[in-house]
Amino acid sequence: MLTTDLLLDVTRAECLTWASYAFWTLACAWPAWTVAAETHVLLAIVYGALAVLWRSPMAAGASGACLGSLALRTAALDHGAVVGLMGAVVSAVVALLVFAVVHRGADLVDEDGKMEARPLCLALTLAVGLAAMWTVPIADLIGWALR
Repeated sequence: MLTTDLLLDVTRAECLTWASYAFWTLACAWPAWTVAAETHVLLAIVYGALAVLWRSPMAAGASGACLGSLALRTAALDHGAVVGLMGAVVSAVVALLVFAVVHRGADLVDEDGKMEARPLCLALTLAVGLAAMWTVPIADLIGWALR
């Protein structure tokens, strides 16, 4: 018997993912929570797998935040907290816009703005991963421009 996947509202899933990403990025970048970088990478992989398995946009956000916290900490050490935070915000906005442009026009989204949960959570995991990956280079550009 063929089963259909759970349908999630794309806008609601985006909001949950980015709220989770922002919260956990800031929370895990706190200097008192210093753990090895390997732990952050392992947790990013685990949360990414759980996001797809459990169809959880919030786990997708936590997955990117594991890497985003390392990137934010690195950018803050290189250029200061304000420029590091600006890099994190700009990279998140760019990744959010890329996600919105790619998925809003795709055939995967139905007329009600809903999409199958597993591909949606996988795409959101990749989007927040891109946001984390772009944090340091964008902070470098902002730091260079402000000099």
